[in-house]
Order: sequence, then C-alpha cells, then structure tokens
Amino acid sequence: MCFGACMNTITPLQVQVFLIDEDEARRDRYICSLNADGHAVCNGFVSVEEGLSRLADKQPDIVVLAYGILTTSGSAVLQRIRDHNPFIEVVLLPGPAYAHAMEELTQLSGYTYRRRESTDYILDYLLTILARTWRGKRSA
Repeated sequence: MCFGACMNTITPLQVQVFLIDEDEARRDRYICSLNADGHAVCNGFVSVEEGLSRLADKQPDIVVLAYGILTTSGSAVLQRIRDHNPFIEVVLLPGPAYAHAMEELTQLSGYTYRRRESTDYILDYLLTILARTWRGKRSA
C-alpha cells in the first residue's frame, strides 16, 4: 500500500495529478511512483466520470487517462477536460486495441499518446511530464 496517495493537502509547487484507470494494481503502482519524490500529489479514480467530476475542486495540472475505460467518445471526454481548463496536460494510455483510434485522435487534437506496452517506459514518460510541469510551477 502506498500512503502518498492519501495526502489531502498540496503545496503550491506540487503537481496535482489525476490518474483515471480501472485497473487497481496498475493505478496504485503509477500513483506510488508519481508520489514518491514529493513533487506530486496523485489522485486515482476508477472511472472517467468520477475523475471528471472532481476537476473543479481539485484543479489538476495533469490528467492521465487509460483510454480503454472510456464508454463514450474519447474526443468528447478530452473536450470536457479542455473546456474546464485548456492548460491541463492530458496523457492518454491506451491498450493495443485502441492504438489506431488513438493515433487518429492525437493527429486531430495534439494530445499526447503512448501505448501501454511497457510499464517502465510509461512510468519514465509520466515522470518526465511531471518534472516538466513541476519546473514550470517553480519558475512561475
């Protein structure tokens, strides 16, 4: 169990991350890794609706979304995030079955796309985005 996921307070320099993925083990592994250095507070959500319903009160800097759990149009969900705040960094983590659809979506929208083929690669990528966002908050 990773206790960093239970943090209720966030300092102005910490990066607020939403991780939306129905796979509890994978979600918890990502949350523990992202919270490890203290630069982020990562909140996990099991459904898209649960995560999106918290956008207003939690104000995330980054939303990590497992595309495979979408039950509605992926572009509609992405648009809802952008309508809330166009500066939220959105990372989509699809499985292989969604690769073609995601390539089309990213070409149209400019969102970031990575396949979930290697957990280490994905964690490295997420940590890079987190570090970039954290540096941006520090220099603001």
